[in-house]
Amino acid sequence: MNIQIYCISFCIFIGTCSASKKVPDFNKYLEYKNRFDSTLTMHFPEYPLAENYIATLHTESKKNNVWFVLVYPDLSSDIYDSISRVLLEDKYIASYLDRDTCILYINPFETKTTLEMSTFPLLDSNIIEKPCYKGKYPIPNLFNKNEDIYFADIGLENMFEVYVIEANRDKKYHLFNMDENVQMPVDWKNGYSFGFALNQTNNSIIYWLAMW
Repeated sequence: MNIQIYCISFCIFIGTCSASKKVPDFNKYLEYKNRFDSTLTMHFPEYPLAENYIATLHTESKKNNVWFVLVYPDLSSDIYDSISRVLLEDKYIASYLDRDTCILYINPFETKTTLEMSTFPLLDSNIIEKPCYKGKYPIPNLFNKNEDIYFADIGLENMFEVYVIEANRDKKYHLFNMDENVQMPVDWKNGYSFGFALNQTNNSIIYWLAMW
């Protein structure tokens, strides 16, 4: 498994930091972000703006499983409202709630075990081409509450509304060598999508990008 997680805490506003505080180190976040074409990460902030953040990069080309996320966990209400308001002002093409009956997850058969062991999951060919997938846009399996392959590890409840800014079947942005994805329906064998996710229950925000 090739997964890298970087956590940091720092003062969100310069005025709240004492002179003894170190300047935040954004190098790892920028390293992750710069692995991708800037057109795919334009919705990510130039630098993290929240007091605490978690940046995670996962690159597993052989399983069509590449994703980059920036998590702001447990923000204050004022900061959550401010950032989420700006995000919602921009255009997005779809939004999905965890309680929706049909969600097109990227790599839907991936489990926590197969992710950690870098093994291929068992497939059910009968549900790869669900009729209800028509008109849906793929979102990361991270948001699949049935598997919970990511959020439990960072101590965050998975109750997000996921917003898709862009999704495309085009492979031109593939900086990673990937064959057709056997877990995905015929219309989405390869592609990318990106967006953000909001969790008002615990005032958490996620910026995400996925490629498969």
